[in-house]
Amino acid sequence: MIRLRPLDYAATGKHQPHVENFFGAIRGEEKLNCPAEISYETAVMVLKVNEAIKAGCRLEFKPEEFHV
Repeated sequence: MIRLRPLDYAATGKHQPHVENFFGAIRGEEKLNCPAEISYETAVMVLKVNEAIKAGCRLEFKPEEFHV
């Protein structure tokens, strides 16, 4: 197995610790810092915002869009 050396947080940006935690959890070395359900809800929101910006329209969320 190839192990990558952890990168400097300041050099890699805000997402690096989350990525490292995710892969550590996949390897069984640590627990996820964020429950998968919360991650899904967050991803839905970000994708909807991107769509709205691109289309130049207002956001409207439906509760069923946040269920896994």
